[in-house]
Amino acid sequence: MQNVKRLLKIMNIIILVFFAVLLVFIILVFIFSFLFGNDIKIYEFNADVTLTENGDMEVIETWDIKYSGDYNVRFRDIKYGKYNSGNPLYQEPDNVARFNKVEGYSVKVFDEDNNDVTGRVGYSFNNDVDERGEPLKDPYKPNEEVLFVDMTNKGGLQGRFIFEYRYIIIGAVTQYSDVSELNWRFIDYAEAKIKKATININLPSNDLEKTHLLTWGHGLSKGFITIESNDAVNIEMEDILVSGSENIEIRLLADNSLFTNISSYNQIFEPTKINKNIIIEYEKNLADETNRKIIIANVILYSSILVVILMGFVIFYVYKKHDKEYDPLFKEKYLHDPPSDLSPAQMSYLYYFEKTSDEDVTATLLDLIRRKYLKIILIDEFMTDKEASFKITLDKDKKLTDLLPHEAHLINWFISKIGDGTSVTNKTIEEYGSSYAKAEVFNNDARMFKTLVKQSCSDKDFFETKAKNKGKLYAFVLIPIISLILVNLVSMNYNIDSSISTFMLFIITAVYLIYVTTIKKRSVNGNEEFVKWQAFKNFLVDFGTFKDYPMPGIIIWERFLVYATSFKIADLVMKQLEVKLPDLMDEKNSTYLALSYPRYHLGFMMYNMSRTMTTARTTVQRTVVRHNQSKSGGFGSGGGFSGGSSFGGGGGGGRSR
Repeated sequence: MQNVKRLLKIMNIIILVFFAVLLVFIILVFIFSFLFGNDIKIYEFNADVTLTENGDMEVIETWDIKYSGDYNVRFRDIKYGKYNSGNPLYQEPDNVARFNKVEGYSVKVFDEDNNDVTGRVGYSFNNDVDERGEPLKDPYKPNEEVLFVDMTNKGGLQGRFIFEYRYIIIGAVTQYSDVSELNWRFIDYAEAKIKKATININLPSNDLEKTHLLTWGHGLSKGFITIESNDAVNIEMEDILVSGSENIEIRLLADNSLFTNISSYNQIFEPTKINKNIIIEYEKNLADETNRKIIIANVILYSSILVVILMGFVIFYVYKKHDKEYDPLFKEKYLHDPPSDLSPAQMSYLYYFEKTSDEDVTATLLDLIRRKYLKIILIDEFMTDKEASFKITLDKDKKLTDLLPHEAHLINWFISKIGDGTSVTNKTIEEYGSSYAKAEVFNNDARMFKTLVKQSCSDKDFFETKAKNKGKLYAFVLIPIISLILVNLVSMNYNIDSSISTFMLFIITAVYLIYVTTIKKRSVNGNEEFVKWQAFKNFLVDFGTFKDYPMPGIIIWERFLVYATSFKIADLVMKQLEVKLPDLMDEKNSTYLALSYPRYHLGFMMYNMSRTMTTARTTVQRTVVRHNQSKSGGFGSGGGFSGGSSFGGGGGGGRSR
């Protein structure tokens, strides 16, 4: 039964680690989308493509786009070079395509109600200029034309619009000895992800079986090609991020009899160098390579998930061996007295895992007052509670050599440095850090107090020393780091997108490193002491609910309250004391708890001491901030598709600004 419980616990931790990594990924994606989300949405791209008998390509495009930013113009860049760089198949330099600059081109813009709202239209081949007066034609891009529309005088591009582009590419088809080919990249960039895209290709009418048509899609990981008939092909795609490695590229092979009037410039009759079988073999090899990449991508992804799960086991192992606290002998929920004579700052250092807070300074002052090394004197008994003033004086008859180093330092800090060597008022403490020099002195003394508390605990055997020797634990991080290196090497070699795997491995690496770095474990002795102090804290929190608890005198509670201050529960304890304690304001041995102005509540001085320390710290912080701002001058904030490429002609895309 115990083994089953342990196994379930291990599985829960592993599942927790996995979903923590997944949650971080989702949150970061959401934040990235929120901060850097595109203010342009492309709902649809549709293209009706007609191939003529002379091998020309007549295109009618529509783009359904919604703008929510400040945009006024759109460019449609159309590339018409027939060979993209890297094409491994045989090429002829005379086999070129041309943009028809005489007829068949136009740009129109429609609103959501299908009203024609076309603004100023421009064409690069007419030497037109954009809204800035700059030429649309880029002299460094000879095989590209730009269709442009300026909507400034129509109120700009705000809302949803349909852009219609018509153009003709002369000589888009290439004819070989045994087959004709359209190898064309329609888009290789756009302003945003295209949610849905459809391309309909219409061929010259013919009497052949539709099996004479062969088609391949490239540049996308998902998409469907349907040969509707012997003269119609339909391509459908979704969620296309046309940038980088993704684009819309089609290769279509058809019988030569469909293109009887093709120009001799677009004919390559070199059957030994390029023919139908060579093209099919190339596409087959490309498909095989794509399938290989898919398999490798899946191996990378699932291997990365396994590494995350493995690191879950590692984290559980490290927790059990190096982080989980020892089982204490003390099992009680409550302890009615402090378990040892630790000072409040030492107790806090143990309780809060080697941390010392501002409350420990206040608690130490109160403890020194309780032990009568210091004494409180009321300055004006007629002052209001809010304006109350008091003086802390040093008892010259007490031997400071009996104090712990941090206690002696605190007396030197407040009485000698802030005060006049014998006493200090609360107003002097509150205003001490008003100058930058004194604020720095105050901060240095605060840091020294923490250092001395740490030194006073060095021989207490509170914490495991082997927990600090984490060299062996850091060795486990090599598992995700080596995996991360291998994933990226394989991804670069095969040109695979491994961003999800890289992110998961990076996150689990960071999580493990942060976890190991922050591991702290109490020793057997330290944990035993801790659970007793925890039980004492439980008593301080809940004693007001104890019906039969015999209330000790105010002197005992003065000791208890210095610990409550370090526990950060002094206010809660005092509220219960005001109900539970009898009227002991005249108890002669009381040092601070019963000390009060007439008409004011029990613990008046304790509240004011805490307020004084808070005000002093706030004054110091404000002084330091003002000083740093003055130095810096301040600052403000304010079928299907396969991967790869057939290296077809064409290309281009859309731009808006």
